Amino acid sequence: MAIPDELHQLGNYRIGQALDIAGAPDDAITGAVLLAIGSRESSMENIVGGGYFDKGGKWHTTGVDRGFFQLNIEAHHNFLASSVGCLSGSWTPVKGHTAAEVGYVPQFTTACQYVKWLRSTSLVFAKQNKVKAADRLMFSVCAHNLGDHGALAAYQHGGVDGLNAATMHGNYGVDVLARLETIDAWLKAHGG
Repeated sequence: MAIPDELHQLGNYRIGQALDIAGAPDDAITGAVLLAIGSRESSMENIVGGGYFDKGGKWHTTGVDRGFFQLNIEAHHNFLASSVGCLSGSWTPVKGHTAAEVGYVPQFTTACQYVKWLRSTSLVFAKQNKVKAADRLMFSVCAHNLGDHGALAAYQHGGVDGLNAATMHGNYGVDVLARLETIDAWLKAHGG
């Protein structure tokens, strides 16, 4: 599915929520960055995912990743366990269930707030660890895939190229930033 189709499917209400949560336009982690990560992670769907390809090339979903941002249940257990859950494929919260339960995902707004915070703290971490200013957004985006320490180790051993090489399919950051350009252009054309 193409990114404009994903955005239409996501809808103006949720796009507006992501833009509002991201805050000031001069902040590096914009709503468009959140949408670009969601595009890469879940094609902008709120689903249970994660898994592996078997030797025959067939995909097997394990359910270890949750929601729009595919947050790993182990790495983000506290957040998921404290978040009201929605059934996979839905945006509607189900009272009495958390996003850590089998088949559940976090609410969109809560997940956007959490990932905004994560990516913003990655920018601070990058600055504290002498990542070049021009590389910090790429670092933060790749840290969504590798974690801050994994991203730092990859960056220190090969700069931005090494950072991307260490990510899923060796192109996570480049792909998300390309999606960001497409999303920024779409938002501009649609008054966002």
